[in-house]
Amino acid sequence: MQARSFTGSRGAALIVSMILLTATTMTALVALQNSSMQIRMVGNTQSKESVFQAAMSELESNFTRVRQDTQLLADAAFSVEMEQGEVKINQDSNLPEFTPQGIDPGPNYKKTQVETSIVYVGRGLMFSRHALGTDTSVGKYSRLPFEINADAAIENNAAFNSSQTLNISFLASAAQ
Repeated sequence: MQARSFTGSRGAALIVSMILLTATTMTALVALQNSSMQIRMVGNTQSKESVFQAAMSELESNFTRVRQDTQLLADAAFSVEMEQGEVKINQDSNLPEFTPQGIDPGPNYKKTQVETSIVYVGRGLMFSRHALGTDTSVGKYSRLPFEINADAAIENNAAFNSSQTLNISFLASAAQ
């Protein structure tokens, strides 16, 4: 039996293993970059969703408050904007403009600022407590339309914000 000689290989196994190790390392780096990008995307999605949920939660809580205390609606309905002693008229609709009434925010949201308001969006002129609009039901009730607005944003980051609006109507006894 003769012994085999390995003199012809001259380190080919080392070169092949180095190439495979380099390819594996590059594949691992690309996978790591992709996963870190996905982590950032998930974080951004969570931030957007938390801001949206904060705004929607604020709308729901304010809707419940309005159902229990109609004084918020009355304040909004009679908050016509004045300019130099005259009623301010919207140039597009030719109707009076009403000042949005701020509502105290509900629960404290972690790292999220929430501002809410309610505004009367009726078509009729609301200059006195006896003129309750034009949408009446056999002269007994008037429909008063309002908007509850909630704006939420993550503190110190304008990229994540959400503005939500809830339209509601209140049926009030018509003036006699």
